[in-house]
Amino acid sequence: MVFEVLSTSTDDCDRGSKFVHYRSVPSLQDYVMLSTKELHVERFRRLPSGEWLLTELEGKSAALALEPHG
Repeated sequence: MVFEVLSTSTDDCDRGSKFVHYRSVPSLQDYVMLSTKELHVERFRRLPSGEWLLTELEGKSAALALEPHG
């Protein structure tokens, strides 16, 4: 699992070339981006098919459940 704290200066790189690189790492199952500008979280989770599922969370009451991969 990788957590990225986004900032104005790193946002494009974290969403672009860095995520492209991370997707090539077979053992990576989750990529989580945390905004510093607003209460917003984006979680990309690798599915068994190899596709990535995006879940977005917003607001103070949002909670990210982290489950173990088996």
